Amino acid sequence: MTKNLDLYDHKILNELDKDSRKSASEIAKKVRLSKVSVNQRINKLQKKGIIKTFMVQVDYRKLGYNICHIFYKLQNISSENEELFYSFLSKHNLIGYVARIDGNFDTYLVLVYQNNEQLDGILAEINSKFGQFIKEKNILPVVHVQYFGRRYLIKEKEEQIIGLVIRGKPKGIIELDETDHKILQTLSQDARLTIINLAEKLNITKDIAHYRIRKLIKEGILQKFTINLDHKKFGNSFFKILVELNYNTNGKEFLSHISIYKNLIRTIRLLGQWDIELDFEVENNLEMRKILKEIKEKLGKYIKTIDSLFVYQIDKLNYYPF
Repeated sequence: MTKNLDLYDHKILNELDKDSRKSASEIAKKVRLSKVSVNQRINKLQKKGIIKTFMVQVDYRKLGYNICHIFYKLQNISSENEELFYSFLSKHNLIGYVARIDGNFDTYLVLVYQNNEQLDGILAEINSKFGQFIKEKNILPVVHVQYFGRRYLIKEKEEQIIGLVIRGKPKGIIELDETDHKILQTLSQDARLTIINLAEKLNITKDIAHYRIRKLIKEGILQKFTINLDHKKFGNSFFKILVELNYNTNGKEFLSHISIYKNLIRTIRLLGQWDIELDFEVENNLEMRKILKEIKEKLGKYIKTIDSLFVYQIDKLNYYPF
């Protein structure tokens, strides 16, 4: 159990991780507390900074976008230029995720793009401003994402598994109008905003707001409502594990074995030097080392190389950065 948080807090976080738009009344029934108590606890989790934001997850490919993960290794960069670098990346409207990491790389980005020309332009823009500080970069297009949820929050038999498949092209690109765009922008900042408040903010009726959200869900654009957790304040650590598979290894078979770990929140299949990225939220570095040791012992036949990266600061996390 996390320090200063009791079982009820964990249960509430678990419900919000599954669906952050779930009402206090619905959560109260699940965790067996009063609605008032649930609201008080959610407010406390926000005030403590444990819940940073309530956010959405979006299937970019249905909007005509591809995704790539980029790792940078920096060199000879002053503290001042480092802050300018991260500030520039965080303000870019096609970069949804910016993190500082320890390991063989220093920076991790999630970048969305419509075509290779656009990707090349963004990379050239970064290089023109900060190229002298970039020693190495690794660009990895994303093939498939599988989100498991934070199963470690409580012990339960039910496993929440949501696959965000982005391989290939969808049947058709969905065009968003200005209202859809504003709804996604607003919910990406606060996914828990009520229909009434959302409608007032966007100057539309409650019925339109409700209908548009349901439509975005039905079309598969809005994949999930969840929470952005502050790992330091919650009391755990976030690691990205990069895996290069042996040439004759079936990636799906490896992932079917790795999914048993409750601290594994996401698996990502990649193209490039690394085949798979694993996202772990663990109690501390020692627990991560134990898990890695077990993975190597049990699944070593699948693995050519494996690398561990500690995410110590997230500068930006927005699944709809446009």
